[in-house]
Amino acid sequence: MLRFPDLLRAIALGSVGASAGCAGHTIDLSRYDQSVCSAEGKYHPVRGLVGTLGVDYVVLYGGYGTPSVVDEDGKACATATDVAACTTQLGKATTGRGGWGSGEVPMLRFLVTTRGDEVRAYRTLADLRTLLQPVDSAKEAALLLSESGHRIQCNYLNARKVAAGYEIVTETGNTCGGDILRKVTLVRPDGTTAEVDSEVLVEGDSNCAIGRRPEGLAAVGPRAGLGGYFALAAHLEAASVVAFARLASELVAHGAPRALVVATERARRDEIRHARQVGRLARRFGAGPPAVVVGPPPEHRDLEAIALENATEGCVRETFGAVVAAFAAEHAQDPDVQRVLAGIAADEARHAELSWAVDAWIQLQLEPAARARVAAARDAAVQRLLEDGAPTMPAEVHSLAGYPTPSESRQILERFVPALFAA
Repeated sequence: MLRFPDLLRAIALGSVGASAGCAGHTIDLSRYDQSVCSAEGKYHPVRGLVGTLGVDYVVLYGGYGTPSVVDEDGKACATATDVAACTTQLGKATTGRGGWGSGEVPMLRFLVTTRGDEVRAYRTLADLRTLLQPVDSAKEAALLLSESGHRIQCNYLNARKVAAGYEIVTETGNTCGGDILRKVTLVRPDGTTAEVDSEVLVEGDSNCAIGRRPEGLAAVGPRAGLGGYFALAAHLEAASVVAFARLASELVAHGAPRALVVATERARRDEIRHARQVGRLARRFGAGPPAVVVGPPPEHRDLEAIALENATEGCVRETFGAVVAAFAAEHAQDPDVQRVLAGIAADEARHAELSWAVDAWIQLQLEPAARARVAAARDAAVQRLLEDGAPTMPAEVHSLAGYPTPSESRQILERFVPALFAA
């Protein structure tokens, strides 16, 4: 029986070369011995802060219009002498105006606390910094950074106490036009910060082939020519970095086998490398990828929701993308493009295999009715592939980049569907 990557190559009728590595400065994560995330592998900005802040209740709000609760800790008005009056004041505080912006899709954020009969709202980052002074825990340090545009990743230890305060490992940026960075930031007791170290995870103008799309990914318009093809592919590769980061965190939260979590984090690193490699191709052919804009991550999703996304984005779309990548790696006439695509194709075959492994594990956790809904979603995604077909690309995309023509794509699909989705 063929190994999964060999099966995909057989479907594509192509062969794949060895994957190229990448060099550069890398932050030593082994120095960090704390995590600001929960035991389930999720980052909760204010959970656990009631005791350190000396309040009864702390709540972080966010939204574009009507604010909603992002995270909270404690019990509102727990020690108030007049609970009704305190509750009324809390309601007024949450309907007030103003806040700070946060995230790639900026929303207004603000924080409210209750202590006895006192209700206070903090609507600027300066107010937040004052509340947290002195910053004497990793959680407080992380809150300052996460509300200043940093992202907390929960797939590794991300904090440590040092003589001058706390060092927190974060990521910043989320576009191909500007680098995605991993950073180490020192947060001092007075709330001021200093960058200690950084590494580039994804360079500006980066790329690759069909990838896993995260929920909330904003659509982008078409791009012309060979440069435009690589620019859009770059956009999808950078988006896949976000998708795999979310999946890894969710697998941890649901108690998935460690092997799946490790493989998902490896896939995320692969996508970072792909973005660097094909980003160079996009620049070579005179195009810059559009920015990756991803909405706020979904609230804690159950296994069925994760399975539905994995079935359509992973088992169908990403798996077919791996086949197309194998075809392109075999047929690209430009030696530089061929070399890059060969390495990517090998990685994408592993990513597709990971999607099926995630599917197999989740299926064991689901009730029969949920499994049927996942199967139906997967079948619908296959049908969309068959109905949509492949676009006609400029001639140089088919020749230099090896992308299959519409007739070649149809032939690939005719092999792909019965090989992987036979009844």
